Amino acid sequence: MNSLTHKLYLGALFDLYGPLLTTKEQGLFHQYHFLDLSLSEIATNLLISKQAVSDALRNIERKLLNYEAKLGFYQKLGAKQNGI
Repeated sequence: MNSLTHKLYLGALFDLYGPLLTTKEQGLFHQYHFLDLSLSEIATNLLISKQAVSDALRNIERKLLNYEAKLGFYQKLGAKQNGI
């Protein structure tokens, strides 16, 4: 999966599973993926280190992928749209 495809996939998972994340996690994901802020910009805004931002984003991505692995809503939605 290339970078753009992966980013779109994560955005779709966020649309489905975002409410399961904490408010802070939702804000962090939104700033990075939708507002396209850098790790440094987010770190400055939140008064935390770049490493903390990076770790949090990695953790959020892991959570979203885990939700999809367990619940499978994205896959079911794709199957429904394809008429299966």
